[in-house]
Amino acid sequence: MIERGDVWLVRLDPVEGSEQGKTRPCLIVSPPDAGPYRISAIVPLTSKARVTRFRPRVRFFRDGLALVDQVRTVSHLRMIKRLGRMDAHTTSRVLAVLREMFAE
Repeated sequence: MIERGDVWLVRLDPVEGSEQGKTRPCLIVSPPDAGPYRISAIVPLTSKARVTRFRPRVRFFRDGLALVDQVRTVSHLRMIKRLGRMDAHTTSRVLAVLREMFAE
């Protein structure tokens, strides 16, 4: 079962333009009742980027950033394996940045 706060290894390719690519860890940000569609909203994680307003620092095995500005939905067929669970405080911070990004 895929749940909000889980970190999964996700195959993001193929991409277009400046979308984040490769196979990388991603934080699941979909709500628990996202429905039966076998898709989830994800935020890619990286260790090689600059901190910006929409790229907060996170730690999952090593220091990195949550690329909230690269949020997208992906099919569960792109999910390779569950890597673990992000701590609740960090997940809440990422969700707060996501809310801020879409606020009017």
